[in-house]
Amino acid sequence: MAKKKSAKTPIAQESSAKQDYPLRNKRRMETRSALIKSAQRLMAEHGFESVTMQQVADDAGTHAQTLYSHFPNKYALSAAAAVEWLRIALDKRKVDTITFWRIWVEKRSSESLAANDGGPLMALVSDMKTNPKFILVNLAVTAEYIHVLSQSLAEDLGMDAKVDLLPKLIAEMLMAGSEHHISKWYEAEGDYNLLTGELSAVDEVTEIIKLVCKKRGIKLQAPK
Repeated sequence: MAKKKSAKTPIAQESSAKQDYPLRNKRRMETRSALIKSAQRLMAEHGFESVTMQQVADDAGTHAQTLYSHFPNKYALSAAAAVEWLRIALDKRKVDTITFWRIWVEKRSSESLAANDGGPLMALVSDMKTNPKFILVNLAVTAEYIHVLSQSLAEDLGMDAKVDLLPKLIAEMLMAGSEHHISKWYEAEGDYNLLTGELSAVDEVTEIIKLVCKKRGIKLQAPK
C-alpha cells in the first residue's frame, strides 16, 4: 500500500514561501519596468493626454488590472516614468545620496539652460503652473521624487523609510529648495542664476543634515 504524502509542516511552508518570494519580486519588478518603458515611449510619441492606461497595458503585453496594481492612475504612472531613471541611477551610486543629488542638479540645470537658452524649460514650468492637468502631473512627479530620494537616504542613514521620518524630511527639503529656485528663475523670465541658486539650496540642506546627524549620532554614508 502506497504511503500517503505527508502535508507540509508550517515551517516547511514558510521556507517554501521565502524561497519563492525573490522570484515573485523579480517578476513584479520586470513587469513594472516594462509598463514604465511603454508609458515613456507612448507619452513621448503621443503626449500625456492622448495616451490611455489600456494602451500602456496593451503595449507592455499585460492586463489593465496588472497595470492598476502597480499604478492607481495615469498621474502616478507618468510620475514613475519621469523619475525611473533616477531610481535606477541611485541604485548604482557609489556616493551618498546628497552628493549624488548635487551632481545631478548641476548636470540637469546646466543642460536645461543650454537647450535653446532655457526655452523648453521655461515652457515646461509655465505648463506646470497654469495647465490644471500638468499641475496634477507635477504634484505626482514631486511626490515620486520624494519617495525615491527618501528610500535612498534611508539606506544611507541606516533607517527604514516606512518608519523613520528623517529621510522623508530631507528629501522634501531637497525638492523644496530646487522648486524654489526654479520658480524664482521663471518669475524673473530667465534673468536669474538658476544653477547657483539650486546648488546653494543643496548646500544649505547639507549643512542642516550634518547638524541633525551630529546631534543624533548618525553617520550619513554611501551604501557598500
